[in-house]
This record gives sequence, structure tokens and C-alpha cells, in this order.
Amino acid sequence: MPLTNGKINNLRPEIPRCCPTLLANVMRRCWDANAEKRPEMDEAVAMLEAIDTSRGGGMIPLDQSQGCCFFCFRRKRGP
Repeated sequence: MPLTNGKINNLRPEIPRCCPTLLANVMRRCWDANAEKRPEMDEAVAMLEAIDTSRGGGMIPLDQSQGCCFFCFRRKRGP
């Protein structure tokens, strides 16, 4: 991967389909290619705190074995 000043040029991780929409929106704003459009840290924190997680916030319930990437964790199986 080409690096410039220690940063990867315009590459962002793919947001998994299982990622809750509200969280995905925060990620997209924080990863905007134009640094001027990215929220300040206090705004990003406020956006994250505003996500209603009382009903799971769109996350995959723990009792389901489905999961993806690092957002939706799978239960460990086996020894």
C-alpha cells in the first residue's frame, strides 16, 4: 500500500453490511476524504453517545452466531 507521511492514501475500511446504520454514518463522517468535513472529537463523541443502544442499536444479538469483521463479534467455539 502506498504511504504518504505515514498515512494510507485515501483508503478506508469497508463498512460491513451488519454494521448499524447510525454507527456507519458516524464512521463515514469521521473518514471523509476532506479533513475539513470531518467532525471534531467532541462532535464525534456526541454522535456516538446519541445512538440508542437500549434495543441493541441494530447490532446482531449475542445469541445469534452470525457476525462479521470487528463490529459484530462471533462467539468463540470449540476448546
